[in-house]
Amino acid sequence: MSDDFSAHVTMNTALTRLDALLQTAVVSRTTVIQPADASDGDLYILPQEAEGVAWAGRAAGALMRFERGGWTVVTAPDGMIAGVLDEGVVVVRADEGWITLGQRLGEVQALTRLGLGTTADEANPPGGQDQRRPVHGARRGGRRRRRPAPDAEQDDGGRCPIAVV
Repeated sequence: MSDDFSAHVTMNTALTRLDALLQTAVVSRTTVIQPADASDGDLYILPQEAEGVAWAGRAAGALMRFERGGWTVVTAPDGMIAGVLDEGVVVVRADEGWITLGQRLGEVQALTRLGLGTTADEANPPGGQDQRRPVHGARRGGRRRRRPAPDAEQDDGGRCPIAVV
């Protein structure tokens, strides 16, 4: 009977870790004092000199999760992406700590071509269609122009349908 209970606890721990890794929405990365009113599932990236029973002495950049009244460290691998809710930014775990996604990738400005799984050329514009043509349902000359939606079975010529970044 005790073996079954141990497996149950292990499964809950695994699911908690999986939730932290897949749903990485961090409350803050600037909160210095360990919150007394944290909710189950809250994640924080620790800043320098974090304070509190569970936070003090931990390395800056540690990812902490609150669950069932206690704090645990979540191992954050290089490349892990997290949204920081109080700042409205996306950060990525790197050797130098948590950096913004733009710092990791380099800023993307005035994008005219993007080849994902295809060649970035005139035949394959972002979104898989000529950007000079109106988008489905776009207004032209004061009236709505309707075009049929592309057939799912239709050959798209190897173009990758993506949104313009």
